Amino acid sequence: MNQSFIGSPLIAEAVVMRTALFLVISLEFSALRVFSDNSTLIRAITGDIQSKEIIGIISDIRSISSGFASIVFSHFSGSKNMVADNLAKRPFRTFLLLHRCKLIELGHRFGSSSIFS
Repeated sequence: MNQSFIGSPLIAEAVVMRTALFLVISLEFSALRVFSDNSTLIRAITGDIQSKEIIGIISDIRSISSGFASIVFSHFSGSKNMVADNLAKRPFRTFLLLHRCKLIELGHRFGSSSIFS
C-alpha cells in the first residue's frame, strides 16, 4: 500500500503555509502579514538561513509571495500563540466530543453502556 506522509513538522508547516498563500492570493488580497512560531521556517523564507529539506517549498512560497504588493513574514513565540492555537483546535475538539457522544449513544442503543463512558 502506498502511503503519503510528511517527514517533519518543518515540512508540514511549510506545506501548510504554501497552501494558505495560494488561497490568499486567489482571493486577490494585495497585502499580507504572515506569522509563525516556527523560527526556522520564517528564517528560511526571509533568506536568513537555508534548509535543504524545504528548499523547494521555500522557492514556491517566495514565488507566490511576489504576487502581493506587500507581504511580511514574522516570527512570534509559541507562548503568544495560545489564543490562535486554541481557536484552531476548537473544531477538532468539537468533532471529538460529538464523535464520543455518538459512540456512547450507540453503546446505549446496543446494550453496552461501557463504550467510552
